[in-house]
Amino acid sequence: MYKPTAKGYFSGCGGMEIGLMQAGVDVIQSLDLDSEATSCMKLNSHYFSHPVLNVDIKDKTVLEQPRTDIIVGTYPCTKYSAIADIHGTRTGDDLFLHFFRHIAIEQPEMYIVENVPRMKKFKLVMEAMTKLPDYYVNVFCPVDASNWLPQRRKRLILIGTRKPFSIAPPKEITNKPKLKDILENNREVEMPEYVISRINGKYRDLPIIVDPEQPFDIAVQMGEWVGREALNYFN
Repeated sequence: MYKPTAKGYFSGCGGMEIGLMQAGVDVIQSLDLDSEATSCMKLNSHYFSHPVLNVDIKDKTVLEQPRTDIIVGTYPCTKYSAIADIHGTRTGDDLFLHFFRHIAIEQPEMYIVENVPRMKKFKLVMEAMTKLPDYYVNVFCPVDASNWLPQRRKRLILIGTRKPFSIAPPKEITNKPKLKDILENNREVEMPEYVISRINGKYRDLPIIVDPEQPFDIAVQMGEWVGREALNYFN
């Protein structure tokens, strides 16, 4: 079976990459500007044995990087989110153009975008990501993360392929573990000031309260669903 290659941009701590690798994709590069995120990946070399770059995508040319079958982009969603509406900052973000630059120049066999559903409100972003010549695009929105983990978080998943390819939306899983089953033992918890502020009611929404006895699953399985569909495309 052919094992497609992939590289990730705006990788964060590598959640999408882990899902792709669990599905059988060979991830050969990750990139993020956040040094804490990339340090976390490097400290977990048992997951991330490939190069992890702590650089700004704005400073990287396309052709100096290795070609891959798949390019994944999870560019920041802060300007597209509902909370940005509340604070009057939902004005879009130009980082999608640098991801677009990599797709347009390299023209991979497949590209994957993960973001918030409100990205659909930005016509320029959606046009760039869905109207590239010679690509067939599937958009899944919303993909509800509560199918896998104890969190109300809806997502937009966009997959572009060079050949027409039928991609099935994720099915609800039946073997959801309980939250208490995935909590670490002897964990150290640091509560940032913004979390304390939210608990004290300074945000519009109060914290989400979850019963650890209820069955949920872990977050990386959203990435694993995307990875499985990618693997089906190449085989």
